[in-house]
Amino acid sequence: MYTLVYSSRANYLFAENELIDLLKKARQFNSVHGITGMLLYHNESFLQVLEGEEKAVFDLYETRIKEDDRHSQVELIADAPVQERVFDEWLMGFNYLRDTDAAPMEGFTTFLETGRFSDRQIVEDPNLAQELLLLFRDSKF
Repeated sequence: MYTLVYSSRANYLFAENELIDLLKKARQFNSVHGITGMLLYHNESFLQVLEGEEKAVFDLYETRIKEDDRHSQVELIADAPVQERVFDEWLMGFNYLRDTDAAPMEGFTTFLETGRFSDRQIVEDPNLAQELLLLFRDSKF
């Protein structure tokens, strides 16, 4: 089992329907390829963790994520073998960090509503990224 965490900058402000579409496609792909994880989106920034077999995780990262023209400044924060998954029941958890009156899709929540994370800060301190991801997983936000 392997885990990989990266951050990136969106090339434009994603609309809610674009984020929902991204989430649906990620869940379909991940289901087929045995990948779990979660994705945070806030102020045109992404933070994502991927878990699965090493080859599947790196293939996804190298061929789909790094090549996706909807974002740039893709930075690998951490990658390592792990004993077990942290997000074992999540085909792809998702956090859309903006208020909405619409009923949220399963997997949405309001994480860091009153704050924001800095890509540079997270890249420089991978433990911070892990802490944020675990807070989301455990609903301690």
